[in-house]
Amino acid sequence: MSSLPDADGSAPLRDGDHASGGSAPAPVPAHAPASASAHIAPSVAAREVHIALGANLGDRLGTMRDALHRLAAHPAITVVAASSAWDTAPVGPPDQPRYLNGAATLATTLAPAELLAVLLDVERALGRERTSTRWTARSIDLDIVLFGEYTVDTPDLAVPHPRFRERAFVLLPLAEIAASARDPVTGERVESLLRACPGRSDAVRMGPLGEFPAR
Repeated sequence: MSSLPDADGSAPLRDGDHASGGSAPAPVPAHAPASASAHIAPSVAAREVHIALGANLGDRLGTMRDALHRLAAHPAITVVAASSAWDTAPVGPPDQPRYLNGAATLATTLAPAELLAVLLDVERALGRERTSTRWTARSIDLDIVLFGEYTVDTPDLAVPHPRFRERAFVLLPLAEIAASARDPVTGERVESLLRACPGRSDAVRMGPLGEFPAR
């Protein structure tokens, strides 16, 4: 496994270090064509990232599709693939509506913390306000599951997602689009993790989340 370098490819700063000199790569104009080459700044290598999506309030499928289109519109993100939507039982407090869950593969030049900020912005734009109470009903949930071969462990973000190995509602859609992706902590592939995961029988595959990259 590797700890994640900064977006420019340098080693991450340690406590007590300070950034010096240099400038960030120029952003791609917002009006650039919606293609992988247009979205990804050429001076920084894009990294493959897998995210999980979920919703159990309102128009679940519509909100998840809206979230993907908002991500695809970001100049530093390309949505490479999207899974089916899966109808699953809720985890957490009882008497919640069932969830729709899905997964998407992104290519991005953003660092993990930057991508997390974008995901949270999209959640807020779609009516989600995160609170300290976990596993409650929500209009949209966007989580980073895997960020290439890298690991992240900060107060605000843990990658790989610390509970994705035991969650069929994450692994089922992820296996549709990234069955061979490898967990950098255990070395296991997603398809192997899914075979060992309970809770698959309750999930029902629904319609597609959408066609990506957008044509």
